Amino acid sequence: MTMTARRPLRRPPVSAALTTRTGIQARWGSVSVTPEHIARMQGSLTAAIHVYPPGMTTTARRLVHLRQLVNSWSGVIMGTLILAAGTALGGWWPGTALALALLAIGYVALMLGTRRDAARVRIVRVHAHRGGMSDTSLFEVVGAQLDALDGADLSPVEYEAEWWRIYEALDRPIGE
Repeated sequence: MTMTARRPLRRPPVSAALTTRTGIQARWGSVSVTPEHIARMQGSLTAAIHVYPPGMTTTARRLVHLRQLVNSWSGVIMGTLILAAGTALGGWWPGTALALALLAIGYVALMLGTRRDAARVRIVRVHAHRGGMSDTSLFEVVGAQLDALDGADLSPVEYEAEWWRIYEALDRPIGE
């Protein structure tokens, strides 16, 4: 199957994520990038292409994405909940206890509920440190394939078949 770009991308190209440091959401998955302020503090940047398995439901994709966000932003979420619960309950200790209980229940439920779907996601990562950048060749190749997929004029079946080809070409995730 030859993919020819017949329409413009409705999103920035995957390769732009490294320079613009912005994430991307697409049908096939997402691209996440370390937020600018965190990258500056840590002196490193990580960009990751998350390719979902074809056929994954929209709800499952959203829950896996939520799982990624919760893992990345757990400190901010915890602080916000502690402040909100402390204000609502009128004290530091009751608010902290309630926030931690809610976080623990929500976190465990989300992690257990999404573990099978999350284990099937294929991930390509690139790390940049003050000393240099890891090899970006696989990131660029996969990014170009995904951009071509989204820019091609394909039927839904052809789109899914090409998506499956890209997904299968990536290394199997841990646990498969």
